[in-house]
Amino acid sequence: VELRRRLSVLDQKRAQGAKGMDKVEVVIIGGGYGGVELALNLLERLGGRETCSVTLIHRGSQVLQYATEYNRKIGTDRLGAAGIEVRTDTSVVEINAIDDDEKSTGGGSWPRCTIKLATKEGEESSISADLLLWTAGATPTNDGKGVLNSVLPRDGNGRIITGDLLRVKNSENAFSLGDCSRARKVPYAATAQVAMQQAPVVAWNVHATLINKIRGEKKSASKDTVKLLPFNYLDLGEMMTLGNDDATITGLGGLFELSGAGASILRRLVYAARMPTPRQGVTAALESTSRRLRTSSRAQGNRKKSPRKVIQWK
Repeated sequence: VELRRRLSVLDQKRAQGAKGMDKVEVVIIGGGYGGVELALNLLERLGGRETCSVTLIHRGSQVLQYATEYNRKIGTDRLGAAGIEVRTDTSVVEINAIDDDEKSTGGGSWPRCTIKLATKEGEESSISADLLLWTAGATPTNDGKGVLNSVLPRDGNGRIITGDLLRVKNSENAFSLGDCSRARKVPYAATAQVAMQQAPVVAWNVHATLINKIRGEKKSASKDTVKLLPFNYLDLGEMMTLGNDDATITGLGGLFELSGAGASILRRLVYAARMPTPRQGVTAALESTSRRLRTSSRAQGNRKKSPRKVIQWK
């Protein structure tokens, strides 16, 4: 909602001819699924590379680190083809507002900021932005508060270490799921699909732990002990939107791979079909179609109309 509001204000500023708004500078922090999807869709939304520049900052060595190989390749290729600058192995040091910039003065003002960056080698640089989007997450710095600052065992990236039962290491009654935990040496992708599959397993294991505690029996000492369930991830595939008419999909363990306009249509249908109720599915499909038509109409409106050729009939 906030992004939609800011884009609406930005459209108004550009329509009013605000100073410096002829080319908008967008910086996105985080090269995961959300960062790559935002980069490509925002570039298209703001009129393409002629009226917008997008820079993607990622502290890892490659974007889409946990995506399938096919989706990672398609996503990387689309970023390059769109002219989006990608800076890997780069972290954000600090962010400051710009008060005396040309774009921030006069009647057509627009607040800007500058981002100080540092590579793994220690090289520092700065980049300015009209629009800054953060998709990389954040770690709280308040000592002694919050899950990530608790006494629970964590790995080097701050994720809580669990086993196959999704039970926290060296604990009997603490469980963790989602992208804040790591259930194996190579972490699962930080996606809703993984968390949704983990949720019922954690729910059952919490239930089993409570039942066993109430019965006052150890898990291995009685046949009546309720067994805890191990987590087995079922890869149902993944979908990414790479623009209004572009997407990439993989499924069935890599047996099904599709990208382009066909993948975009299929992705919309899948999301509509997965809605909880038929009514919500129809609503999602209609909203997706109307949004696509509005985007196409906006793009056509930005194009220069060519003069019509008059045909004289004899």
